[in-house]
Amino acid sequence: MTPNQIEEKGRTEALKNLLKCGLCGSKKVKIYRPYGNFYRPPDNRCNKCVTTDQRDWYVPCITDEDGHIWGYTSIPEDAILTFYALPEKSKKHHWWNRQDGKSEGWREPV
Repeated sequence: MTPNQIEEKGRTEALKNLLKCGLCGSKKVKIYRPYGNFYRPPDNRCNKCVTTDQRDWYVPCITDEDGHIWGYTSIPEDAILTFYALPEKSKKHHWWNRQDGKSEGWREPV
């Protein structure tokens, strides 16, 4: 492997660990992070694992193409749309809502 291939493989592995639930290990679902934490994969959660008392502190975990986490108010629209295209882990638990192009925060299941 070339140094570039090794670097790319390392970046890919880091991104895989970042975008999975730190409790149940779910992947390919919406992942949330504690507000203010930008790289603590064990703290990231799917909607099923974010407890009711944690909700006010968890925001979408959205990365750029290099795996850096966007600040909550700095996320470009294409990255937001990619996040919203992912399913939630559970439809029985609270979920992140977007209405009229704006994030509205956590919603209770119906």
